[in-house]
Amino acid sequence: FDMDEFSENAVIIRSVPVLAAGIDMDGFFADLVESLKSEEGKAVNARERVAQRIACHSARRAGDGLSVQEIDLIIQRTFSGAHELRCPHGRPFVYRLGRSDMERMFKRS
Repeated sequence: FDMDEFSENAVIIRSVPVLAAGIDMDGFFADLVESLKSEEGKAVNARERVAQRIACHSARRAGDGLSVQEIDLIIQRTFSGAHELRCPHGRPFVYRLGRSDMERMFKRS
């Protein structure tokens, strides 16, 4: 982000990184400000916080349409081993179920 201070409570945003293209900037910055307010007085890694918020705001949501190519890409990236299997908020989104789990789900145990 290329930003300049405009006043005590405002900044001018001159450019946005490519990774943030297509996200709702109003929602993104409102969320970022709230996140930083909740951490007031604590040491916060601003770059990491911005990256987390971009990931959150650019993530696919339930009901979003996906092409076959997008689905294939998500599957390839997810299981490539290069990424932690967690959402931008840190919650896991892939679970391992053992045989006993499956038997219990289908009332076979």
